[in-house]
Amino acid sequence: MRILDRYIGSYVIWATGLVVLVLLGIESFIEFIQELPSIGTGHYGILSVFAYVGMQMPSDLYQLFPVAGFIGSLIGLGRLAATSELIVMRAAGVSISRIGWAVIKAALVMIVGITLMGELLAPNWQYQAVHLKEKQMQRKLDPWSSQDLWLHQGKSFVHIGKVISNTEIEDIQKFDFDDQNHLLQSATARRGYLVNGVWTLSQIYTTQLSELAKVAFYATAPLGFTFQPELLQKDIEKDPSQQTIISLWENIHYRNQAGLLANALESAFWSRLLQPLITVVMIVLGVPFIFGSLRSVSMSARILTGIIVGFAFYILNQLLGPIALVYQWPAWVAGVLPILLFLLIYIGLLFKTR
Repeated sequence: MRILDRYIGSYVIWATGLVVLVLLGIESFIEFIQELPSIGTGHYGILSVFAYVGMQMPSDLYQLFPVAGFIGSLIGLGRLAATSELIVMRAAGVSISRIGWAVIKAALVMIVGITLMGELLAPNWQYQAVHLKEKQMQRKLDPWSSQDLWLHQGKSFVHIGKVISNTEIEDIQKFDFDDQNHLLQSATARRGYLVNGVWTLSQIYTTQLSELAKVAFYATAPLGFTFQPELLQKDIEKDPSQQTIISLWENIHYRNQAGLLANALESAFWSRLLQPLITVVMIVLGVPFIFGSLRSVSMSARILTGIIVGFAFYILNQLLGPIALVYQWPAWVAGVLPILLFLLIYIGLLFKTR
């Protein structure tokens, strides 16, 4: 059986590799065409475009791999079906589930390499590509240039007008509410400094609201908030796709502690965490297709079917994330739904072929 597994797996891996090259070539060509209007801005020339597109390739490959795996599975198994080798295997007593297991093992081999590349190499290269483009086009690379921040902790809210550095902030406003959401006190400060891990405000005017408003001035006072600009700067400077899954988890944990929204980061985290599983499901989905409706059709029909199903998966995957954000679904729902849907399709087709 090991020989048979390696034989089936080699066809699936070979076909998937071929599809990856084609899809990656098409995606890179589209990105190259999109960059042409930017040539000539600053020092951004044709060589910079090639460097930019080249550094985007690992990220593109990671995103396209589930679709490429499904089409590759159809082509690889389709070639075995065209030469009647699958029929011989079935006649020899090899079950469809056993053939599916051979395909899964081939998928796992590919997924290990693709996942390592997608988590260790792709985010940094994608960030470096954007950074290179911005630098060559002589654009300002200050992530805080147009940012003001709202922080939330318990019944207190803080607005920071400007972040000067990781240890200095400006134009701070703080609002404290009671359990009935009535404003108890407001405060304004010109500057704040991080001293020994504690944020300290300077030149603070406070207004206490009771029967009579009382205004007071303090030279210094603690902010009373946990605030790490370097982590927020990473969020602003880097898109979620440019962060590793570990970095996403750390940023989500920090933002939850600071009372900040982390929906977009959570959506990206669950999508990346479940990427290997959806890839396995997509690749093994080719097995019932080959033994079912695509058993005796031409190779072009298999490729067309693969493109249609793969495109449907891609659109579904792209839509569920924003839909989950809009309707406030748990972030993991958007990642799990495509897996459940295509897993049900796989099980249904498998029972139908039997």
